Amino acid sequence: MGGQIVHTEEYTHSIDMGSRERVWLGQGRMLMVGDAAGLLDGVRGVGQDAAALSGRLVAKAILRADRRGTEALDEYATLMRRVTDQTRRNQERSIDRFDTNEELQRHLKRGMFRQGLLMGLHGFLNRFRSAERQKLLPP
Repeated sequence: MGGQIVHTEEYTHSIDMGSRERVWLGQGRMLMVGDAAGLLDGVRGVGQDAAALSGRLVAKAILRADRRGTEALDEYATLMRRVTDQTRRNQERSIDRFDTNEELQRHLKRGMFRQGLLMGLHGFLNRFRSAERQKLLPP
């Protein structure tokens, strides 16, 4: 019962750190959301907001494409432009600074208080924003 911790592991992301393009919304009739679309930002330590928003916007894109007679992927890419642009900026600005997952973990642990405050603020403000205008938490 009074043992010691021998080893801990943390899983932050599934992003290919060597790739320049980490966001992929799909191909043809296959549309990707959340982690599968690469909408992870390990430096922010979150991705659930982008996953939830992408799920909502993919449904909207499918309905819009059906109504307009367009391709769902094109509609989805249009609706997701702000999210994908922000995700790419955050990934380029931040993830590329770290050579290992351990360095990334240390960074995340140091910045959690500030990130928590920003998440609370934007979480409140997101209640008044349309789905397309949501801010990823924290920005």
